[in-house]
Amino acid sequence: MIAPGRVIRTDGLLETLSTQKIIPILIYCCCCYLLGEASNNFCGLHKIKDTQSNTHTQIQDIMRLSAQIIQSAEQRTNPLGEREIILRSLAIPAIEHLAVSRDQFDTMDLSNNHLQRVENFPKMERLATLYLGGNEINFVDGKNLKKNVPNLSTLILTSNGVKGWNVISDLGEGCSKLEFLSLVGNPITSK
Repeated sequence: MIAPGRVIRTDGLLETLSTQKIIPILIYCCCCYLLGEASNNFCGLHKIKDTQSNTHTQIQDIMRLSAQIIQSAEQRTNPLGEREIILRSLAIPAIEHLAVSRDQFDTMDLSNNHLQRVENFPKMERLATLYLGGNEINFVDGKNLKKNVPNLSTLILTSNGVKGWNVISDLGEGCSKLEFLSLVGNPITSK
């Protein structure tokens, strides 16, 4: 068991545990124990090492994009007068549950997460700007964007994993109103 004040290593960073962090760790460990190895994929858990007792523990690293997270996310009117929702830096692995936003936003910021695919968008006719910089995106579902995000005019894919022209082709087919596309920092820009 990890005691308060112990130092643990998480992805190369040292962190001192507070009492508030111990309870969630114990809950996640019980979840893995009760559900078995299959729960690792469901919960997004990975191993960390307690550097003082040399034991391994489970802790949540990846946050699923739930309805509660979307509803509690920062929402504001940006300087352009557009309604914007901020879902950045939450370690989100996949786009899901966005229908909870009820198509209330012109701009959505999903920067600095762990997204690999641009897919699974619900009907969002109001959405015009999508920030996806700093992810790991290497696939775009153009058919999904064409059907569900028809008014997308600005797409920021800076610092992702876009390698092939097929991704650009899918964007061209799916986003007929696209006016601005940023691919700076992607492997395709060095070809």
